[in-house]
Amino acid sequence: MDDYGDVTLYCNKSSDDEPIYLDIDIDIKHQRNGSKALYVGYSDESQKNLVYLHQGSSSVSIRVPMYKGWYIQKRTNISGNSVPYFCKL
Repeated sequence: MDDYGDVTLYCNKSSDDEPIYLDIDIDIKHQRNGSKALYVGYSDESQKNLVYLHQGSSSVSIRVPMYKGWYIQKRTNISGNSVPYFCKL
């Protein structure tokens, strides 16, 4: 398994306002002090939306159930740029 500090979940704008079933867990393993972040963004936009940030000490390992169940993908703006977010049904 690869180890990343930041991960981005890319979405398509064509999926806005459509129900989607998500089952996403985040495995966080800190080998040293630092942070791990999850962002969501549209595949055709550079702006991303921070949805989870964990800052921890070394030798920490946790599993976070991030998205579980049915959601609707919605659109919002950050600094004039479109970003997706998920509303739980």
